[in-house]
Amino acid sequence: IQRSAALKFPDTIVVRYIENANGTSLAMYSRSQIGYSDLDANLSRLQRWLTKLEQYVSPAAVIKHS
Repeated sequence: IQRSAALKFPDTIVVRYIENANGTSLAMYSRSQIGYSDLDANLSRLQRWLTKLEQYVSPAAVIKHS
């Protein structure tokens, strides 16, 4: 759980590595626990995490999906 910057609402974050025949995939989810709209806070968080991940792995290995 990470809290949103503005209002400190709790957001649930799940990161899973999934092995398949083609290698390994990374599934990342970030969801608000309270309210209906997060003003794209969860999307922004995951984009920051992916950007940080690219510093440690080959950028070609990171495929972004929206």
